[in-house]
Amino acid sequence: MVVRVLSIVVVLLAWYAWNLKHAIQAQLFPKNLPPLFSAGQKCELVKEGNRFKFCEDGLVYAPGISVFSCDPGRHEWNTVMGPMRNPSPRGGLWALHYNSTTTGQPYFLELTNFPTDADFHPLGIEITPADSTGTSRLLVVNHRRENSTIEVFYIRHDQASKLVTLEHEMTLTDRAFVAPNAMAAISPNSFILSHDHYFTRRMAWPLNVILPPLETFLVLPLGQVDLVTFDPTGVRQIQTVARNIPFANGVAVSKDKSTLAIASTTRAEVRFYSLHSGGAKWVSSARVPFSVDNIAFAGDRLLAAGHPYLPEFMALVKRKSNRAPSYVVEITPQADHGDTWLARSAHSDVIIALLAYHVWNLKHAIQAQLVPKQLPPLFSAGGRCELIQERPGNDNRFKLCEDGLVLAPGIAIFSCDPGRRDWNTVIGPMLEPGRRGGLWALHYTSTTTEKPYPLELINFPTDADFRPLGIDITATDSTRTPSRLLVINHGRHRPTVEVFRIQLELNVVKLTHEITLAHPSFVSPNAIAVISPNAFFLSHDHYFTNRMSWPFNRILPWLETFLSLPLGRVDLVLFEAPPGTGVSNVRTVASNIACANGVAVSADGSTLAIASTSRAEVLLYSKHEKDVKYVSSVRVPFAVDNLAFAGDQLLAAGHPYIPELMALVDRKSSRAPSYVTTIAPRLIGSVDREESWLARIATGANVTTIFTSDGSFLSSSSGAFVDLETKIMFVVALYGAAMFTKPFALLFATAAALSVSGLSIDTPAGLTQCGTVEVKWSGKKSPFILSVLPSCESDSEDPLLEFTGVNATSYKWTVNLPSSTGPIAFAITDSDGYEAYTEEVVIKQSDNTACLSAASSSGATPSATATSAASVSDADSFARTTVSVSSTPVPSAPVNVGAGLNPGTGSGSEGSSSSFKDTQTQANSAVAPVASTFASVIGVAAAFVILF
Repeated sequence: MVVRVLSIVVVLLAWYAWNLKHAIQAQLFPKNLPPLFSAGQKCELVKEGNRFKFCEDGLVYAPGISVFSCDPGRHEWNTVMGPMRNPSPRGGLWALHYNSTTTGQPYFLELTNFPTDADFHPLGIEITPADSTGTSRLLVVNHRRENSTIEVFYIRHDQASKLVTLEHEMTLTDRAFVAPNAMAAISPNSFILSHDHYFTRRMAWPLNVILPPLETFLVLPLGQVDLVTFDPTGVRQIQTVARNIPFANGVAVSKDKSTLAIASTTRAEVRFYSLHSGGAKWVSSARVPFSVDNIAFAGDRLLAAGHPYLPEFMALVKRKSNRAPSYVVEITPQADHGDTWLARSAHSDVIIALLAYHVWNLKHAIQAQLVPKQLPPLFSAGGRCELIQERPGNDNRFKLCEDGLVLAPGIAIFSCDPGRRDWNTVIGPMLEPGRRGGLWALHYTSTTTEKPYPLELINFPTDADFRPLGIDITATDSTRTPSRLLVINHGRHRPTVEVFRIQLELNVVKLTHEITLAHPSFVSPNAIAVISPNAFFLSHDHYFTNRMSWPFNRILPWLETFLSLPLGRVDLVLFEAPPGTGVSNVRTVASNIACANGVAVSADGSTLAIASTSRAEVLLYSKHEKDVKYVSSVRVPFAVDNLAFAGDQLLAAGHPYIPELMALVDRKSSRAPSYVTTIAPRLIGSVDREESWLARIATGANVTTIFTSDGSFLSSSSGAFVDLETKIMFVVALYGAAMFTKPFALLFATAAALSVSGLSIDTPAGLTQCGTVEVKWSGKKSPFILSVLPSCESDSEDPLLEFTGVNATSYKWTVNLPSSTGPIAFAITDSDGYEAYTEEVVIKQSDNTACLSAASSSGATPSATATSAASVSDADSFARTTVSVSSTPVPSAPVNVGAGLNPGTGSGSEGSSSSFKDTQTQANSAVAPVASTFASVIGVAAAFVILF
């Protein structure tokens, strides 16, 4: 079987290399070129001292006048391939009057009104058609040190001096300007812009030195071309018109506006697209015998220039050679095959579209895992959080935990392995198989057993490996009390599933080993979801593992992971406990899953949920007695790890930034961010409870963020689960962040408040002592109560100030709290009792102290006049202050949900809102709209291994 799979892999790699045959020949094979040059007419070399060099682009401004974009510091400043050593030396723009007898040398163009302290590293340039006033503009791609921009200059030909002049008009910036390269003007206020790479040197290390070269030399189709529209205020609209292009470089538009030509540098070809009002459509491509760079139309001909031998070109870039060959061709249409340039030049090429599909299909996964996110410095959650440790400091053994579950109300069990960094059977290493992991119990409602304690594995062989991963419990059919604990064990010889009998004696959990389940199909088991006392679902995250022979174990697991190959699966395993013989049957119920990780079954048994880690999505399957059928998927904004149902909600936890997680695993960082969301039917708590969870989720899914951290509080979440009776949620972590030992109180919006009421509040940009700030929110159920809350580190959860009876959606407050107060947050409560919260904001110091003894109502707006107030008499100690406010309506503020919650309207996608039930009786109907019933969140100082 392995040989067959490897053969398939070799065939696929050979096909890919064969498909690149032309590109390899065009760029990597030396060519017999003339020692000087070969051209159809007399050639002349244009020079100006030693500054007119390293020019990227040029154009004809007017008959007899050309403009060039040059950067003598290009050796030291390349934002794609590097290096990025010295951004300070400026490049420049030059003009050449090539038909003039008086101005025969190129001259430097002064950048009038361009900031003297701004970087200027020009690349592609273009001139727009004249507008209604007869004014043309020169557009210049500028790779500054902070970001890439488009500089807009007025370009004129001064009649007195006969020289070209430039006057800076504006700088166009946008987040979409990742790796801009070349431009082609469409109109006075729109242009085509190419982006040669998706990955650049601006990324975090080590990805910035790995991914850009991989994208280049593997010819990955990640480049794109956008249509940019602008006006005097800046960028107005950006529309991607062509994507999935390996190294999208030069662009040009034919004179008849029928054709957009795009140079694919690493493919050694020029692609042709038909232009229309709605965008562009790929039609054909033309291969050239070199690595094509810039292109330009000259009447009915398309000129293409580039580099015919990349090794010599790279040697020149690295200053190991003083020359590299040049090549220019022209592409012309067949005159008798249509009216437009495109119609006369069209031919077909299908393979490019096929190659592009896979990468485009991974766009969400790349964004979810490789793009850093702005997460709170500690954490954002819907209640009081506490970090749990066995003991403080480095002596803590309760860490590196993969999974957890509720054994009984008030008791949780965790699967941990302190040696997980040195034992990973999928992608390695496999260094210390003899070091054991363990199972831990936590009595989180007990006053006598407050700390987690390790569980003795009674009757488990003392010489057997124990490297636990996913766990789950079975239940008897009658009482539903836990009877057995199933544990995935990645031993040195083979993975197994260990079965333990669970007993609770004198409020202490005891485990007795019953049987080891082994089967040849157990290749890379990850998670378990029990469906009966003798059956469970078992996920396998990889097909290739580190147990394979060298060198395949060093290559194939990584390829499967980072190419997101759909080789994972989920099996249904039947077994017989003693006196039975073990595994009786294994059947694959879900296959072709990229890194099949966490699995969970809904309470009504209708749904099997499977986490696809490298796809950043949760797959939902309908589950019947023997049949499992794929139905839909829900995307999440992170590499999803483990799953767990909590009543009507599916909790998903994972890793929002894989580079930082990898740095943590490699001990190059001390933390990695955490992210937890819930997936729930849009109408949670629907009156039609006879419908299955899957049927209700099919009508609309809400995805809501309920916990985030940048890793300083809880590092790299791998799972989350809830005790529905005590209303406590656990977040299990990849790495034991033993940074906080005391509880932290931090009130943030619950998912249900957002889902049901649509209430949200903006976090103010800044606060200054005795300054005025306008707090804005959105919501329809007035009157509102605006509360000022203490820091999450405060021992008190009582508001510092409250403004009641507000009938507006904004309130101007004079900050009558001293800067010594510490961080504060704002809460808004509507008339139905739903709440929303901001992130914490620090009060800046000020010499103005007059307001500290004044009534808090002094900051009220004319539309929100205080009718009663309380004074603050002591600047360093505060009592709760309540202010009643009446007001007339003011315009609603834009919706901007704080506290790390990301609600929206998209079904089944990140940014949708959700509901979290938290009443006294059940966990799947309307939320109790009071802070006192918020579910607590316990962050467990535990951890897990990458992509497990």
